[in-house]
Amino acid sequence: MADHAPASGTPACWGAGGLEAFGDIFVETNAGDVWVASPIELTCEPVATSVEELERLFADPSWADLRLLTEVALLARDKGIDRPKHQVFAIAPHPAFTGSITAGKLVPMDLTTWHHLASQIRISPQAQAGAQSLS
Repeated sequence: MADHAPASGTPACWGAGGLEAFGDIFVETNAGDVWVASPIELTCEPVATSVEELERLFADPSWADLRLLTEVALLARDKGIDRPKHQVFAIAPHPAFTGSITAGKLVPMDLTTWHHLASQIRISPQAQAGAQSLS
């Protein structure tokens, strides 16, 4: 990534990263903190001060169940909804429109497509009103 001044509060460069089943991308910045880009919550924000702290959060069932939507993923598995390993689960319609993560249908989707759709929804006035109910 080019060395240029980032917007206030955003990392200049990304390091190692990780991905979860619903498309959250966890990345370590050059400063060592970890950010998450969430297509469901329509955010990109700091989640941990270090990779080690993120690992502790992942090991905490109460945090992991809520953040990683473990219950939703298990329900999908129980209903026979599967996704290829190269795809993530998208939720249609997006929770920004329904106000609920579980109200939509899980759809296997390529990561780049899911994040692109989320970025388009994020700038939509209708979605901004619905996203407030997810917070």
